[in-house]
Amino acid sequence: MGARSAPTCRARMTRLISATVRTLEIEMIPAHEIEEAYERRLKGDVKYRFVMDIATMTG
Repeated sequence: MGARSAPTCRARMTRLISATVRTLEIEMIPAHEIEEAYERRLKGDVKYRFVMDIATMTG
C-alpha cells in the first residue's frame, strides 16, 4: 500500500473536523447584568458562555 497524498489526508482531516467541531453558543448580556451573570455561574445555572455587550456600557 502506498503513502497517501497530502491533499487526500488534508481532505480527510477537514471532513473529520467539520463533523466534530461545533460552533460556540453564547448568551449576550448587557453590562448592567454582569453581577447576575456571575451569580448564575457560581450556581451552575449557565448553559452557554456569557458575552457582555460592551455597547451597553455607560460611563
